[in-house]
Amino acid sequence: MNTKKIIGTLGLAGFVVMADNWVVSPILPAIANDLGLEISEAGLLITAYMIPFGLLQLIFGPLADRYGKRQVITFSMLFFTVATGLCAIGVA
Repeated sequence: MNTKKIIGTLGLAGFVVMADNWVVSPILPAIANDLGLEISEAGLLITAYMIPFGLLQLIFGPLADRYGKRQVITFSMLFFTVATGLCAIGVA
């Protein structure tokens, strides 16, 4: 894979990660309504997402420096894809 494709892929992934943070806030009332929660309770969803997001950056940053960014990204994508699939079928 050439450098331009890698940079483009990482840029797109970074955009998607940050975009979801901005998308949730305006639709929070709809999420709260669908879940039967108060808006303040549904707001905890953002906190529950952002705290692990921030903490995992502190873990994966040094891992990427030690083992290489490509290896850490590949491992993370595979791990979280499998974990999401397991959750979807109700195994985990």
